[in-house]
Amino acid sequence: MSKIMKCIIAFGVLVSVGFVDSAPATAAYPERAINYIVAYRVGGGSDRTSRAFVPFLEKHLGAGAKIAIINKPGAGGNIGFNAIANAKPDGYTIGMTNFPQAIVGPIMGKVKYTIKDFDFLGNVNRGPTTFAVLKTSKYKTLADLMADVKKNPGKISIGMAALSSVHSIGTSKFMVKTGLKFNKVPFGGGGPARNALLGGHVPALAISMSAIAKFRDKVRILAQAAPERVAIGSWVPTFKEQGVDITNFVYRPVAAPKGVPAPILAKLRAAFKKAIADPGFLKVAKKQKIAVEYTSGEEMANVALASHMAHEQLWKTNPWMKKKKK
Repeated sequence: MSKIMKCIIAFGVLVSVGFVDSAPATAAYPERAINYIVAYRVGGGSDRTSRAFVPFLEKHLGAGAKIAIINKPGAGGNIGFNAIANAKPDGYTIGMTNFPQAIVGPIMGKVKYTIKDFDFLGNVNRGPTTFAVLKTSKYKTLADLMADVKKNPGKISIGMAALSSVHSIGTSKFMVKTGLKFNKVPFGGGGPARNALLGGHVPALAISMSAIAKFRDKVRILAQAAPERVAIGSWVPTFKEQGVDITNFVYRPVAAPKGVPAPILAKLRAAFKKAIADPGFLKVAKKQKIAVEYTSGEEMANVALASHMAHEQLWKTNPWMKKKKK
């Protein structure tokens, strides 16, 4: 037998051994519990959406997969996003990376990651910003609220999760478009912000449709920042219908830290795609007013870059919070 033939046979043996060794490792994943980080407090839109979705992600990962939800609130979500981006990329840490919150942190220079430090699994839902008031409020329409803000510039408070949140940014878009000025009041999460409105501590609230729609018996949603009315809030007029042409959405993609082994990332993405289409999840989502909108992990990387460019320009011209002095 020639030396060349011997080398070819030896190489074939090595390759086949490599395939035998690697296949079981991928098939066995996950071999322990996966940590799933939510960057906000219990009760907010991201937490509620995650808790509705995670059981179905477990189901479609198979192998008795267990996923532990860990809330890491603070700094407008940046504590949680940092934890995801800087975790060991072994497939055992994933989490919800809300857009544009996870986008604007790097723009504002507050974080130890860039938007390229994530491998996205897919997007769970997309929901427009809304302005809401209590049913007992004197504001019956968006026009009523706008008239009062015009008379009292900077004095009418509007609650929100954080000054760097998507709904703060949506409020900034509204103020730029109308020339009106609210007093923004952050509450450290969507749940606390909603509770502040329900408790009468603020007269108005900027929050996602999915986080407020099921409280329609207690609140009046004045407007939604979507080009057309979304299904879970079909009774709510858009800002555009009322003369203010703005759109603003929260995306809720799930991501892993950049560098997860390709076979594991592929398995996570495949499970994600099955979970998002699972009839059981869709039933839960409908009941909880979660506007499901799947986008693949690969496509979410493109959405992230486009969003970064748009919000970077907004930050330069109309920052949604005071810039820190260098």
